[in-house]
Amino acid sequence: MSADQQDFTIDSADAGASLTFPMQCSALRKGGHVLIKQRPCKIIDMSTSKTGKHGHAKVHLVAEDIFTGKKLEDLSPSTHNMDVPNVTRKEYALLGVDDGFLNLYDETNGTTKDDIKVPEPIGGDEKRAEMLKRLADITGDDDREGVVIIISAMNENACIEVKEDGKRVCKSHGHVQEGFTQVAADEDDFNTEGRKTRKRRKEVAETGIVYDGIDAIKLYAQCWQVVLRKQAMWLISSRGMPPELETVIRDLWAVRIRSIRGVGEDERDVRDGSGFSSTSEGETEGEDDGIGIEMSRRHRKIAREKGLPKLIESLALCYMAMLLLRLPVSVGDLQKWAEQHEIPYFRVIQDIPADMRSHLPPKYYSALETRSSLRRGRLQQCIGELMLNFTTNFNILFPPLNTPLLIFRFVKELCLPLEIYGSCFQLAEALGIRFQYPKILSRHKLSEYPELQVAALVVISTKLLQPFDNMIRSPESLKDPSALRVDWDEWSGMVTEGGDTTVGQEAKVSEADVFNMSGDMLDRYLDWYHRTWSGGRDSKVSQQILDLFPIEDSPNLHDNYQEIATPMSEHLGRVQSRLKVQKPVSTNDEQYVATINRPGACYTRWQRDGDLSVNERVFVGKTAENAGTTVDILIRTVYSLEQRLHDIGSGERNEGSEQLL
Repeated sequence: MSADQQDFTIDSADAGASLTFPMQCSALRKGGHVLIKQRPCKIIDMSTSKTGKHGHAKVHLVAEDIFTGKKLEDLSPSTHNMDVPNVTRKEYALLGVDDGFLNLYDETNGTTKDDIKVPEPIGGDEKRAEMLKRLADITGDDDREGVVIIISAMNENACIEVKEDGKRVCKSHGHVQEGFTQVAADEDDFNTEGRKTRKRRKEVAETGIVYDGIDAIKLYAQCWQVVLRKQAMWLISSRGMPPELETVIRDLWAVRIRSIRGVGEDERDVRDGSGFSSTSEGETEGEDDGIGIEMSRRHRKIAREKGLPKLIESLALCYMAMLLLRLPVSVGDLQKWAEQHEIPYFRVIQDIPADMRSHLPPKYYSALETRSSLRRGRLQQCIGELMLNFTTNFNILFPPLNTPLLIFRFVKELCLPLEIYGSCFQLAEALGIRFQYPKILSRHKLSEYPELQVAALVVISTKLLQPFDNMIRSPESLKDPSALRVDWDEWSGMVTEGGDTTVGQEAKVSEADVFNMSGDMLDRYLDWYHRTWSGGRDSKVSQQILDLFPIEDSPNLHDNYQEIATPMSEHLGRVQSRLKVQKPVSTNDEQYVATINRPGACYTRWQRDGDLSVNERVFVGKTAENAGTTVDILIRTVYSLEQRLHDIGSGERNEGSEQLL
């Protein structure tokens, strides 16, 4: 017998049965029985106090004597045992009342019992008064028969209830009416200890259901839309973008969602509207037909999933919207914001409402659970492919880059002389570059990406006007763009000094890197970890334990990066103050003209990373970072444009470069 089925009510006590049995105080329940001051009582109220200094909780019992109705109280530790009386309850047929005693008849064994006194009235006890009135009515009417309930405990007996036997008797002839039974509720709810009543649970919708099929695709699209909107609001609120950006992003998303089958528009099924096959009952489908339908469903499912947007496309849509508004934002900006975990991208799944992500299938959930940094060059490629899709399928043309402001940003952020700015436009004009995404893109022709073209032109112009070697190239006059020369050793030291290598690369930190971190670097890393992996989640640790280790509000990641970054104006001032003036050599000076090297002479071309010197590697790496690409991709783009310049030139490379300048 299980614990839930235990019932301590004893219908018939044996002669040798114990009067009481022990029970732990904490196991007592309201409505049960307990022995207080050697009196059998029914518990009417109980409460438990908090644990005291001795480690025991106190249970306060309020009970009522089952025979006299007197209220008694007791206070006992919850772990101590208390005596519980063996209480029995039995029904007898009421024969009458004789000299203050009840005449009872036991139908189980056919014996009579006349030693139970008539209950005495108790002042204020309406229940006792009603029972006595019912007893008088039954005994005063010969046509009515009654039943009494006798309770026994601790060698005492008492009548606790009087009721009619449930039969209706004809007063004229004494016939018992069949088919009628009067049912009365037990007013005492007697001896309910150990019994449990369970409330039926309401039928509610399951919250842990994982969607499948078209429902899962629609839910994924909704979650993706939440991410896109959060990114748009971050650009507007944190980066000062115009409010119109949200509208443009929403319109681009409306176009993109049309490519998702079953989400943007209703797809047609191979079956008719009733959901059944169009084949008649008399026809039978062969095995080949069944396989064909199954393959069709599989292909349709693959086509739907292939058209779903990836998380990186949200950044691409933001860039395309800013391009339509002609904002001077580069791919490198989005790349940097994603690497530094400023714009919602890394582990963006925690920004999605829990009631939405709980229904996502694992493959869609993992698509939003980005745990690694954004690989450089991937965003540039995604933007090109998405623009090609919009142009080919929807005939949407995108404007060229805001080249004047974008090139100026490159020159300023790289702390280069202003002459590089004009040289970039001259080279672009010679190459016929329009800085616009073409209608046909090739993954192998990286020079077609306009932002890579901007970065490559900056590198080529710098190599022409500010070469990295120590060769003396004399300008013709002080008005020559190369009259002032950059100290590249000073420039490289300025760019690399004081930099925190963990900034934007927190996800790549290993155990060995921790031992080389300073105190400030550890603080910034732990702030990032708390915000990324701990913030916004319901902790399984109790709040009392968490309160012992309070965490102060960490500053914004953007504020951290601004603190460790040296102001650009300071860098620019240092570079400008260390520019070296090159001695000009006029063309009229015949003594030096034959042996002098002009700017652009001995121009070196790189084909791989191993061809770079130390200063060249720092410069190309910084330029690639600003363009959101890798060093290898930038070198290949530079080499491609240099090859085009070589083809355009009418002479050797030095003479052609000199003419362009």
